[in-house]
Amino acid sequence: MRRRSGGRWRRHGPATRTSPAGSGWRGGRRWRRRGLIALRNGALGLTRRGQERFESLRLRVARWPEGKPCLDWTERKHHLGGALGALLTRHLFELRWLARREGDCAVRLTVAGTRELDRRFGVRVTDAG
Repeated sequence: MRRRSGGRWRRHGPATRTSPAGSGWRGGRRWRRRGLIALRNGALGLTRRGQERFESLRLRVARWPEGKPCLDWTERKHHLGGALGALLTRHLFELRWLARREGDCAVRLTVAGTRELDRRFGVRVTDAG
């Protein structure tokens, strides 16, 4: 959906400032350095180590989907999109690491999500709330 804003048309969708996965996943570079995801033939996928890390959080799938780098129109930064991003986002909601902001379509990290992303993945988020 598009909405006119400040004289320009902008995509209006989930605001994702603090989401670590899916629509607003920002940990890409860190996760690549830690060997959790890899870019292969233009697609992002979890490495064996990344799969094991999410399986330790009780996320088990028959076949891990691929993701893709996707540009967030509002922040002009890339995030993890595609089926992998959607799968990880859903699971983080189930773990209650992510929550919807009231009266908004944005998501936010919960206190538990902030703590566990740091503890389990080494991803520090300073603007959660």
